[in-house]
Amino acid sequence: MDFTTVDIVELVVSFIQFLFGITINGFIMGTFSMQWRRNKSLQASDTVLMFLSTTRFFWQWVLSLMILYNYITFSLDFLQLLTYISNFLELSSLWLTSTLCFTYCVKITDHPNSLFIYVKLRVSMFVKWMLLASLLASLAFTLLLRFSWDIFSTDTDPRNSTETNGTPSSELLVCYVGAVPPFLIFCLALLLFIYSFWIFIHRFKRSRTGFESPVLSDHLKVLKKIFFALFLYIMYFISSGLFLFKRQQMAHWERWLFIIYQFYPTAYLGWLILLNCRLKTVFL
Repeated sequence: MDFTTVDIVELVVSFIQFLFGITINGFIMGTFSMQWRRNKSLQASDTVLMFLSTTRFFWQWVLSLMILYNYITFSLDFLQLLTYISNFLELSSLWLTSTLCFTYCVKITDHPNSLFIYVKLRVSMFVKWMLLASLLASLAFTLLLRFSWDIFSTDTDPRNSTETNGTPSSELLVCYVGAVPPFLIFCLALLLFIYSFWIFIHRFKRSRTGFESPVLSDHLKVLKKIFFALFLYIMYFISSGLFLFKRQQMAHWERWLFIIYQFYPTAYLGWLILLNCRLKTVFL
């Protein structure tokens, strides 16, 4: 096939993103895997981060193969399989991001509530169950999306799956239904942290000890991580909405929206490396 300038630019950008994605995610996955193999244990947040990087590592491969479908002929059954795997890894990424933020908040915040203290003391045990629940929830919502799209879709070719009988709003509802539950968990963790941080700042002002405390520094690091995760969710909802509402009117922008769509999850883990002293030291 003949390649236009836009096609070449898209392939180059996609290849750079692919290298960036597998490097960042592979580094985190490999670092914590070796640490677990050596120590036979990981901190709760490191365990979640290892699972998150693993899902995004494989998700990067799947997204790259889906981009290549525009230029290389795959069987439709294979592309459909890639779509389902991509949906599962995407939802797993969102659920694990919420689990990671929840873990950060539980570890650093303090509340007199007995239930919160119970969870805080057993956070490692709860994280294992939350990881399992995240994967099962992602699988369940992936199956739900599959059956829902079968109802809305009238075209058996995934390349033209944008043409459906359902309205954009109905398709958007189907796509968002799997993203809303982890987002609500994330909001709960965010509110919990903001409340704890507000109390901490007021205590700090009353004590007049200055703003150089290591505890304050830890709070600010978590704050940066959480707000970047919030940015991730906003980007997800915006890119998904634009992809569904604008793809028929702006078909030439569809592939570029897809490139933006696959960039921000890897950027989030890159940001976490910069905020994690151990990972930053090993990486640099």
